[in-house]
Amino acid sequence: MNKQELKTEFKNKIDEAYRDILELENKSKNASGEMKKQLDERIDKLQTKKDQMDSFYEELLNSSEEKAKEVKIKLDKSMVGFREGFKEIAEIF
Repeated sequence: MNKQELKTEFKNKIDEAYRDILELENKSKNASGEMKKQLDERIDKLQTKKDQMDSFYEELLNSSEEKAKEVKIKLDKSMVGFREGFKEIAEIF
């Protein structure tokens, strides 16, 4: 996979993560009390992971073809962590 393909793939994944966070934020509006507090904290952690993916994506944009492979590994790991966090929150609903 070349650098351009990586950029496209990860841009799509980051956009998906953004939509997932928005979906969870909308669902958390219906929660109250301690449940809402816990959801908001978990959503904040997901946002932090998404921000990290954004940072890695920026690194990818500015990297060489060789360095892009290293950045891909970071982005993949970050995405796995995001997915796990999303699943945990989604199970609450």
